[in-house]
Amino acid sequence: MGSSSVNCEIMKNELFMNNSTISPYKYTFLLVILLITTIASISPLNSFAQEEEKERGWNGRITKAELLQKLRNLKEREYVEGYIINSSDIIEIIKQSDIDIKIDNSVIKGNLDFTKLPVVEKKRGVNNKIEILNSEIGFWEKGNRKYSVDTQNIIFNQPISF
Repeated sequence: MGSSSVNCEIMKNELFMNNSTISPYKYTFLLVILLITTIASISPLNSFAQEEEKERGWNGRITKAELLQKLRNLKEREYVEGYIINSSDIIEIIKQSDIDIKIDNSVIKGNLDFTKLPVVEKKRGVNNKIEILNSEIGFWEKGNRKYSVDTQNIIFNQPISF
């Protein structure tokens, strides 16, 4: 028998086999060991949960002005990534400019209702290139169906990707 197994056997005898009363120190020792074991097992689970939350929208909310600034400064293959964005801000940017909308790995609060764009010469048109990739888009219910994007009677003059 190795010395570690002998030590364990002695500790086991002292803690559990001895018929005499167990001192408060032994209870404290057991509670500390139990607490450390519990914390050690919960910590990795908490870290894993936080990583999952980071998946989309990890940068937090972005205002319309901040979004517009980021979209203006994007290079060819860059995207505004990891934000929580109001859908009304995206629609407003499309109304006000021809800036490409390039969003990835984000959460869009609310639905994208392109029918709210102004009518020009009896039609609604979008001149922005739109790429919304790997993102969650809110929805609204119409009857028993849920819709995230409303493009009814909209003419897109640039490519779109959802």
